[in-house]
Amino acid sequence: MIDKKKKLILILVSHFFIYRFYFDFVSTALQQLVIFGMLGLYIIVNFKSIWEFFHNVGRYKTIFMMSNLFYISAILFSFFTPILYKTYDFTYFSVHVRYASFLVSYVVLLDLIKRWMGRSELKDNFLRLFVLSSRNYVLVSVLMLTVPQIKDFWASVILINDRSLDLITNNSAYIARFGWAGYSGFAVTFMITIAVIFSMTFILKDISKLQPIRKSDLFNTVILLMGNAFYGRSGLLTSVAVIGLSALYIVIRYRKIQMALSFAGLLVLLFFVLTFLQAYNETLADWYSWVVTPIQNLVTTGSFNVGSTNHLWSMYFIPEPRTLLLGDGFYTNLQTGTYYMRIDVGYLRPILFGGLPMLIQSYLVPVLMALGVGSMQKENRFLAFLLIFILFVFEVKGEVVIPLIPTVYTLFLSASSSKVDKRTRVKQSSRMLYYRDDVNLNNA
Repeated sequence: MIDKKKKLILILVSHFFIYRFYFDFVSTALQQLVIFGMLGLYIIVNFKSIWEFFHNVGRYKTIFMMSNLFYISAILFSFFTPILYKTYDFTYFSVHVRYASFLVSYVVLLDLIKRWMGRSELKDNFLRLFVLSSRNYVLVSVLMLTVPQIKDFWASVILINDRSLDLITNNSAYIARFGWAGYSGFAVTFMITIAVIFSMTFILKDISKLQPIRKSDLFNTVILLMGNAFYGRSGLLTSVAVIGLSALYIVIRYRKIQMALSFAGLLVLLFFVLTFLQAYNETLADWYSWVVTPIQNLVTTGSFNVGSTNHLWSMYFIPEPRTLLLGDGFYTNLQTGTYYMRIDVGYLRPILFGGLPMLIQSYLVPVLMALGVGSMQKENRFLAFLLIFILFVFEVKGEVVIPLIPTVYTLFLSASSSKVDKRTRVKQSSRMLYYRDDVNLNNA
């Protein structure tokens, strides 16, 4: 049983690693140096323990090595392509480096979980910390929305750019897009959607074992849905789709139609609660109007389209053959800081930078990792499917393939380690039974 001090450290570390922020009054470079220096020192001191994660992949070594090969190749491509094309746009490489640092953080977190909580439930413990961090992130957003003074204070001490600060202050549609990590938009709504998947995984696990669903898991799911209503409609709609697919899975796999209907009732209840509350708060009413705009459009015009989706569809195009095959070597416009050609679409960004080879190898990393997780245990298959599902849904709007890699990579390491530990415990149990039988025969 983990003691309270270690549990608190794990919670704080996971919250910071998953939703990272920097203070504005201290040099960002210095903060990064301290963080990465501490991570590096931890890895050096505990190298043997961390290496076990990579050693334990065992029979899944082939898929693991292939994923790593594509991952390293994508990073190298992002560095050398701007040099070969003489564009010297290294922003795509910096994105890879940023999320590679998240991966290092997650592996260190995984080692702390293993040391303090044990190996047997390593994957589940990682998922629970991810869900807890995400749920608390939403609750902090609710607190800041309710008490603006806290929001104003925190916005004044953390690193946040002027445009984001203006949006969360003066735009009613963005006023709830703020948490302890600062501005919380598309990237955060994607992370919250991953947490919804993990929360549903625990619910499905209880159903498969014919156990009552934990109230905490239902509570977490509701709060996470609320968070996606804050941070982005794309995340909210995708999360609803995840719950819908989970309900369908329950019906097909376990024949529990009533339980599946209860999930639909949960969504309806959340909608009515928000509808009731917005009538008593002007700020909430403005945000609520922004959230339900697609539904209103569906009723009045028969289409979900809003201004942002119309703008998104206008970005879709087929690049010229040379760009399609080799890319242009640009990821951003170095003068304006916007994405190259002002394209947000996730499918197109890697193509515009490095062509189809860049796109394919980027997708193969999380997809292969997710398939590897799904092949380890039957209960992981639907989890793997949902992770791949949200990857391709979110990519319609923006690029999430690189941010997904650290989570799926860590999931692969934790699942393979849990499986090895389970196998080891079975062998040890068999040996103990054999030893007892041998002793009984000798005493007879």
